[in-house]
Amino acid sequence: MPLDPEESIASILKKRMDDNYVRVNLEWLKTDRSYDFDLFALVNGQFLLFCRKKLNLTKKMTLKLKKSSLYIDKREAPHFQSYMEENIADIVADTTKPLIEKSEAVYAVSTNLINDLLNEPKAASIGKVKNLVDSQMSFVMGNPGAVTSLMSITEHDYYTYTHSMNVAIYLVGLGKQMGLSGDEIQKLSLGGMLHDLGKAKIPLEIINSTGKLSKEEFEEMQKHPSFGVELLKKLDEVDMIPQECYKAILHHHEKFEGGGYPCKICGEDIHIYGRMTKVCDVFDALTTKRSYKDAMTSFDSLKLMKEKMSGEFDPDVFGEFLKLMADFSLSNPS
Repeated sequence: MPLDPEESIASILKKRMDDNYVRVNLEWLKTDRSYDFDLFALVNGQFLLFCRKKLNLTKKMTLKLKKSSLYIDKREAPHFQSYMEENIADIVADTTKPLIEKSEAVYAVSTNLINDLLNEPKAASIGKVKNLVDSQMSFVMGNPGAVTSLMSITEHDYYTYTHSMNVAIYLVGLGKQMGLSGDEIQKLSLGGMLHDLGKAKIPLEIINSTGKLSKEEFEEMQKHPSFGVELLKKLDEVDMIPQECYKAILHHHEKFEGGGYPCKICGEDIHIYGRMTKVCDVFDALTTKRSYKDAMTSFDSLKLMKEKMSGEFDPDVFGEFLKLMADFSLSNPS
């Protein structure tokens, strides 16, 4: 493939090297302890060993860093993920850490965990997701700007796992906007994280299709809410998932005026968590980039939802979502 004349050989080599490494924010690590993975520093375009596994990462060592990032070999990413899952509660509770760094930690752990769950659904992962939501709620309730911070880092390239986390974040904001209790928001967020679990049972060629689905393919795709409920009930052997979460999963493609799936219900027969998830699901789908479409702006997405899709949403829920996004825009001017 011919080289882009605007792109140097050095930058191309760096990109290739980046494919083998994963960025680790220094704020996520604890000093004066060892890790099960090597830590690397990026120096003049090369990844150099900074702290070998099993050796203590000291405060003195971190003071030598000019940037706030270290890197790990992507082959050791599972060890890092385990560390983050075990320590995320401490990270978000640390009052010395910047809000944005804690938000990024929550987002990184969540998306990786959801990705693992979708690739290999198992009971242990369900428990981890529930524990993660507990930490997320502690973060949100203990930090007034947490929802805004999380919304500001939502990923705009569409993957099922980032989409699931984005929807969960919007649901937390919408739940607070609508005056739900912390316990209700916790259940709502968990439902948001798991709302597309059923896609794990849909053939990949349908999930990854870049063109219009055939009638048969679309009918198969319409089964994913039901598949999600069936799969979750099978995995949830100790009843750790609240029943309301199942409604968020099952009803998130129902339309307020009817014509949705899979239950083909309408109005208030759709559980409130399903109505809320529907709004957040559509908004995130419109504002993220896919292989066959560019991302729409928040303004254009909301305009489309209001003018062309209003019959799909509970008008009261959509009205509260508009207020949430208006407040977010005011606090995060572009």
